[in-house]
Amino acid sequence: MHWPRWVLNAFLVWAMLFNLVPAVSLASAWYELFRTINLSVDLIALTLAHTTLNLPMALWLLIAFFREVPRELEEAAFVDGAKFLTLLRRVIVPIMMPGIVATAVLVFIFSWNEFPVALALTNNRTATVPVAIAKYVQEEEIKYTQMAAASVLSAIPALLALIFGQRFIVKGLTAGAVK
Repeated sequence: MHWPRWVLNAFLVWAMLFNLVPAVSLASAWYELFRTINLSVDLIALTLAHTTLNLPMALWLLIAFFREVPRELEEAAFVDGAKFLTLLRRVIVPIMMPGIVATAVLVFIFSWNEFPVALALTNNRTATVPVAIAKYVQEEEIKYTQMAAASVLSAIPALLALIFGQRFIVKGLTAGAVK
């Protein structure tokens, strides 16, 4: 578990640099790649794209939370005879649970609201909510009423995720703020 500090920092810088690339600039390349391997309008392609887009943010958040786990607890667990998986399951994951939930809620919301990649990688059958709402804009008319209703209804899952994870988000995002 102990990597040299420069390896972790290089990995985080690489993730940050990838996050600076606009998602819309990757959409056409992903479309061509997934079309070549016959996944062009499949949910697997969209899942892979959203994972790739949200992984840098998740890594940054989780590494920040992981650094807050006291080394003394890990060492005490090893002294008590805990194996690596036991250490993860009984020591590290319970301490990091607010950070894991905060990261999961934020990744869900970012993925839920993502539009350009979903527009490129979906069709009518696999469209995400923002893409489906955008389909109410047609050549002859714009269906404002349906768009408004769909927008309000589409906010409900994100609001439920925020309500469920609110205490974890607050606890997770403020962890380590005061020493």
